[in-house]
Amino acid sequence: MQPLEGIRVIDLTRLLPFTSWLADMGAEVIKVEEPEVGDYSRWFPPTINGQGAYFMLVHRNKKSLTLNLKSDKGKEVFRKLVRVSDVVIESFRPGVSERLGVDYKSVKEVNPKIVYCSVSGYGQTGPYRNFPGHDINYIALGGVLALTGRKGEPPVVPGTQIADLGSCLLATVAILSALIFRSKTGEGQYIDISMTDTAISWMTIPSAFYFAGFEVERGELPVLGGFPCYGVYETKDGKYISVGCLEEHFWVKLCKVLGREEYGGYQWDMEKRDEIFNSFREIFKTKTRDEWFSILAKEDICVAPVYSLQEVFSDSHVLEREMVLETEHPRLGKIKQIGFPVKFSKTPCEFRRFAPLLGEHTVEILKQLGYRTEEIDEMKKSGVI
Repeated sequence: MQPLEGIRVIDLTRLLPFTSWLADMGAEVIKVEEPEVGDYSRWFPPTINGQGAYFMLVHRNKKSLTLNLKSDKGKEVFRKLVRVSDVVIESFRPGVSERLGVDYKSVKEVNPKIVYCSVSGYGQTGPYRNFPGHDINYIALGGVLALTGRKGEPPVVPGTQIADLGSCLLATVAILSALIFRSKTGEGQYIDISMTDTAISWMTIPSAFYFAGFEVERGELPVLGGFPCYGVYETKDGKYISVGCLEEHFWVKLCKVLGREEYGGYQWDMEKRDEIFNSFREIFKTKTRDEWFSILAKEDICVAPVYSLQEVFSDSHVLEREMVLETEHPRLGKIKQIGFPVKFSKTPCEFRRFAPLLGEHTVEILKQLGYRTEEIDEMKKSGVI
């Protein structure tokens, strides 16, 4: 038995894996998609025999129900589904769910115990609530982008979607918290998550400095590359190694191994900072990345190689942690996916099914809701499903 077995989630989101962890932990996640079109990410390149690789990665363990929510019959089906569900999650811009008649107020009338989660770029309130946007806009407004990169250089776009994926995680935590509350009180509730709020909430260290009266600039803070003890260095082979020696004993040990013991007492010294940076940059270029990693790791120093994706997914540690999941797809052959990041001792996550084909489970779900074959055929003809 998995942790969320018996929990049914209606997924109205698009593009992002908001319900992925819920599905991996055993919830029955029903992805409601527009007939014929479906989630846009189904068709995003790269594709494997016409199937979007990204869609397959983030929508495993889910079911697909095609449903035209603009039609009266589609709304009827949705309401029936709500009656036997626990969670609804949507990512429309504020006001869209009301126009479709699938907003919290409408859903609560059908099922007062429902947990309803809205995820949007700027939240349901505030002057920016109706602005369009994507991750780069949310981290820009949230301050993350301004602090990403080196001092004196332009901001750098991060290697992954911080506000987007961070909001997926927060939505999961919030939904689970609301389900626990419901188990104690019998009451459902509404959850409003803003991706911009998420980005701001992850700015813990920069915000602490700012609230304490310090000026915060790109590339200046201790954990943002502002000091030699915490940064990235190029090596002899043109690759890079990361150094994270925040604690004094790690720093002193690093200086000793690099042959610069005299710098041990100057970890946070502003006057010595540039001198130490320049010295370390020269030293790290005398050996390859893997040579430095071998030398420093043996000395119990906080370092790690900067990997390409090919190196990530072939690393012995990553493989032993089962973070590469290889499965045999009935149509596409062997495919690889990211493994489960959470390891439960008694209720492990499981791979139960591949990402669904568009509308793959529509008939199954409709029959569970009591619709007869003739009614289902009529809904197909009229474009409801």
